[in-house]
Amino acid sequence: MKLILRYGYIFFFVTILFVIVSLIYKILSTDFEFSILSDKSGHINTGFEIKQYLAPEFKNNITKLFPYNSYIDSADIFNIKNVLKDLDSMDKFTQDSSLNRDLFTSLLTEKLENKIENSLILYNPDSLIYLLQWADGFYHFQKVDSKNERFYRRVNRFWFNLISNKLGQFAETDPSIKYNVKFKYMVELCRARMFYPPIGNSNSEKVLNYFLEGKYSYLFQRLWYGTNIFFKLIILFGIGLCFYSLHCVYKVNFK
Repeated sequence: MKLILRYGYIFFFVTILFVIVSLIYKILSTDFEFSILSDKSGHINTGFEIKQYLAPEFKNNITKLFPYNSYIDSADIFNIKNVLKDLDSMDKFTQDSSLNRDLFTSLLTEKLENKIENSLILYNPDSLIYLLQWADGFYHFQKVDSKNERFYRRVNRFWFNLISNKLGQFAETDPSIKYNVKFKYMVELCRARMFYPPIGNSNSEKVLNYFLEGKYSYLFQRLWYGTNIFFKLIILFGIGLCFYSLHCVYKVNFK
């Protein structure tokens, strides 16, 4: 009986110690400081006028002669309403709305990515959140502006796909950022738009996350139905040993 009591104590306290250490690690590795950046669209007045770049000689070869870099540097591209205003000016200039939307799609996706690619090498959550919020604006515009729906959708999907993949790369390089509040916010925003960052978790991380999120019934079902009979017997033996030890302690000290 003393041997059972001793091993029961050990099993009980090791289990409690594991849970406490896991919780402390989770708390210490989580960055709780977070404030969502305000949308700055409409608050930047660059004084830029696209008309100055619409020279007559551009009209027949606008896709090659358009000053992409100058536009990105000078125009308020993060104000979607200003972008639409410039797109309207382009429509009046070329009389080819389909061509203009392809041009602006390229401008706000590949051209912009090439311009800012160095800033995307390292994990900078504030910049990534700002890009996501901007791209998410196109998602909302496509709901109310059917004329430009395809244009909005292409820009939105490009950036959500790019950033969701970047999040997977950053998490692979530094797994601890998966517990960062800003990182979690971006992951959830991507998932809400049906883009799923390729973020893997080890089995121990999955168990810890389920435990901390209060998914006890799901955790029990996974452990019970997803394991073999030998593992179940070990768990049942450990639980039985723990309860029997507590019973022995009660009998020794209170009877």
